[in-house]
Amino acid sequence: ANELARKLADEQAPGFACGKEKPVFHGKVGKKISEPVYNYPDLTAAK
Repeated sequence: ANELARKLADEQAPGFACGKEKPVFHGKVGKKISEPVYNYPDLTAAK
């Protein structure tokens, strides 16, 4: 799992727009996996 995570981080993370693009699953997915949850922070209060 760590090897796959490192490979994906090196190849795909640099161009990933956090908060704009949806994440995807890579590798084997088990039977009990659920759909991803998208909780984006409300940045309007941070200003």
